[in-house]
Amino acid sequence: MGFSCNRADSSLFVLHNNQGTALLLLYVDDIVLTASSKLLLQSIIDHLSREFALKDLGQLSYFLGIEVTPFDGGTFLSQAKYATDLLTRSSMQAVTTRRSTTGYCVFLGANCISWSSKKQPTVARSIAEAEYRALASATAEIVWITYILRDIGISLPSPPQLFADNISSLHMSINLVFHARTKHIELDYHFV
Repeated sequence: MGFSCNRADSSLFVLHNNQGTALLLLYVDDIVLTASSKLLLQSIIDHLSREFALKDLGQLSYFLGIEVTPFDGGTFLSQAKYATDLLTRSSMQAVTTRRSTTGYCVFLGANCISWSSKKQPTVARSIAEAEYRALASATAEIVWITYILRDIGISLPSPPQLFADNISSLHMSINLVFHARTKHIELDYHFV
């Protein structure tokens, strides 16, 4: 049908043609499909229906732990139920260990499009080290999102900005002398 597999996420397929753009997210036997026009969306659904037995569940409301609520200005995504269930399953409601929590939000314009909050795998020796690890995690996420945006045809007008509120971790990330002394705390991220 002309879809191409996204390089950053192998479950995302992108179609660009003269009718517009369509995104197809495939997870096992569930498909989320959206398009820039209703005509393109319906033609893809019709084509898939001829090839496969499909059940159209209508407007998306929940997918992979994400609650989807449409409103006049767009769509609100929430993982409140998923987060609560996860904390309950892992007995972390009372979230006390010596490990720091890495947390970040990624915004596209005024919209939060990705977020994370999780315990770091090891105990940090200092706040600066913990914050530096959080910066590395946020950077990896920003690079991944940039690749996805590029593949679906959205070019950013300027490079992404990473904001941090810890002066020591900022100095470690921009100063080669500090950076060389802290190589033991770098995380193994490989960018493609």
